[in-house]
Amino acid sequence: MDLNSNVFAALISCGGIFAIIGLFMLIFPPGKINLFYGYRTKRSRKGQANWDFAQRFSALQMIKAGIFLVLLSLFAVFIDWERFESLTQNLIITIPILSAAVFIFMSTERALKTKFKTD
Repeated sequence: MDLNSNVFAALISCGGIFAIIGLFMLIFPPGKINLFYGYRTKRSRKGQANWDFAQRFSALQMIKAGIFLVLLSLFAVFIDWERFESLTQNLIITIPILSAAVFIFMSTERALKTKFKTD
């Protein structure tokens, strides 16, 4: 069991940050469309209804992604990372984090497109 591995540290910290930011956005969503805070894409800024929906939905997706990364980090504890090269470790860290970000974006955009029937 290796709690000092870079893989464990990166995944649990990023997962925790995703979950905390998602929770923060769920509790304190941005009220009006703005350029500074919230889930900001062309589709989410098409109107206030789109904006409000996107903020709540993306916050929930971010919490899910954060929990996934934290759970994945718990599996990383049981692997002997010293036998892997640095590049391999970095890929094992980067791929799940990028996948979580893509999941948040793709699922929110798909939900916006479905709910508001926009192009």
